[in-house]
Amino acid sequence: MKKEKDQWIEAIAKLTKMTQENDLVWSIGELPEFFKIEKTVEMVYITKYKDKILRIYETRVKEYAFDLFTIRKEFTWTTRTVLDFIEPSGVSLWTFPEVQGLNNLLNAVKFQVAKVKDFMKDLLNE
Repeated sequence: MKKEKDQWIEAIAKLTKMTQENDLVWSIGELPEFFKIEKTVEMVYITKYKDKILRIYETRVKEYAFDLFTIRKEFTWTTRTVLDFIEPSGVSLWTFPEVQGLNNLLNAVKFQVAKVKDFMKDLLNE
C-alpha cells in the first residue's frame, strides 16, 4: 500500500503529464484582492478538472531568523509553490500538501500558458 505522501507526489506527476500533453489546459486567473494587498503573488493560473477548479501560483514568504547574541531579528524571502482547489469566486477551499513535483507542475503550466512550444515551432520553421 502506498504512503499518503507518495499518492500526492503521483497525483502531482499526473497533473504535470496531463499539462505537458495539453490534456489539461491552464489559463491566467484573476489575482485575488488579498494577493494584491500582500504583494507576495504575481500571477495565478487556473484550470478545471471534472468538477474541480485548480489554481497554482508561486508566493514569496518571509522566513525569520533570530540572533540571540545581538537580539536581532532578520529575514530572507523564499518562494513556495501552492496548488489549491478554489471556488469560482477565487476563494481557496483546500490546499494540496507541499510535496515534490509542485515546481515541475508550475513550470509546465507556465510553458503551456506562454505557448513556448508554438513559439519554438514558428521560430525554427522560418
